[in-house]
Amino acid sequence: MLLLYVAVGGALGSVCRYLMTGWLNSLLGRTFPYSTLLVNVFGCFLLGIVV
Repeated sequence: MLLLYVAVGGALGSVCRYLMTGWLNSLLGRTFPYSTLLVNVFGCFLLGIVV
């Protein structure tokens, strides 16, 4: 059952990351990978809260 939880969490996380990166790319442009930077900072922030 734990493996299922990990798989579902990974799938949802990757879809959210993809959608957020696409949205930020449309707002900020693609000259510098700001979207990747912001998604990573946001993910670290969430992990810090959860852990």
